[in-house]
Amino acid sequence: MSKFLETETGSRCRPKFPAERVIQECAAAEYVSAMPSPAATVDVSNVCWSTELPSTNGHPDLDRVIRLASAWRERYGADAEMAFVADTSLRDRLPEADQERWPALVTEWGVIEAAVADEVILPMARDNPKMMVLSRDNFIDHRREHPWIEDHPERFLAWQMNGDSIAFVPSGVKPEPLQRVSREKEDKLVHAAGLARSVLRTRWSCGDPYCTAAMTRQGELLLWPVADTEGRARCPFCEGLLAAIGPREQTKQLVLCDMAGAELLRFPIEAGVDVVIGRGRAIFGVGIDSLPSPPERHGRISRQHLLLRLRPDGCVTAVDLGSANGTRIHRAGAPPGDGARLEPHTAVTLGGHDLLSLARSVRVYVSGQRYPVGDDRTWSGRSEPPRTEIESEGTT
Repeated sequence: MSKFLETETGSRCRPKFPAERVIQECAAAEYVSAMPSPAATVDVSNVCWSTELPSTNGHPDLDRVIRLASAWRERYGADAEMAFVADTSLRDRLPEADQERWPALVTEWGVIEAAVADEVILPMARDNPKMMVLSRDNFIDHRREHPWIEDHPERFLAWQMNGDSIAFVPSGVKPEPLQRVSREKEDKLVHAAGLARSVLRTRWSCGDPYCTAAMTRQGELLLWPVADTEGRARCPFCEGLLAAIGPREQTKQLVLCDMAGAELLRFPIEAGVDVVIGRGRAIFGVGIDSLPSPPERHGRISRQHLLLRLRPDGCVTAVDLGSANGTRIHRAGAPPGDGARLEPHTAVTLGGHDLLSLARSVRVYVSGQRYPVGDDRTWSGRSEPPRTEIESEGTT
């Protein structure tokens, strides 16, 4: 047995849970009991920071993960397979005494260090259906990439103290709305992208008079800014430094996608500033035919097809501007179909999960994310972003 592991003693008492938690616990217990010796992957950083476990060295504390591993092996056998994964940042955040112990623990346990431990833990568990995940993280920000998480909540266990013993309990994984998934992912990506919230909550102006983005909205940037390596705001089009011109009003983010759901563009909408989607020439607009890969049948979209507005109460409204081929709204929870056609020049309010279909060519919806992070949604280097000013002349 590892010199780091000491036997956990004491009886395991069954905690009291609400009905849903009891069901989850029974499912997890049945799943684990069906295995002669269940494997486990341990979110080391999550365990070391957990206030559910007693600490002797402050936060984070290596003794926590040592004690948890001992409890698991006492319950499921000294030879139970365990994989340990830690964020690389943990090493430097441990107390000095634990930093001295860390290299020996890494060697003896074979600890995998990764920039983001979740990105190792989840594929490992996905590929081994007999592996449990020991973490208090519900991995909400990974639900799109790993839909199996919601299909197998019984494979995710947390811990709590029962007297002097550690009890393994369901972590509480359950289905989550897509908007919450987007928000959780965004919270982790904003910092990683170098985009400080103060930058995203500021209105910016590009000083280059020849920059297409600077020509839109009388010098005010309609697109999101990008951050350089020093965290300074730059124009996503010409890469010039931007000048702050005041706080940004309440903002939401909209997503433009093709009819198959492939994302084409994300753009902000600010309270008090209308945005028009269409073809042809329309200031403050998003040009479908100026996208790098215009969708099929985009010629059916009118030059000024749809107006979008963010009200002070935070609701987004849409107005069909008398388009030739119409705009349809697909309400969340409504039966499948083409949706209801909007009356021209009549505002409708979009719900959180509603979809707008423009001339059966593109769709628009309100994103759960507030900022443009992840999945190549911010521009860097010399790549040219989609233009927001509609420049090509249409005929519809």
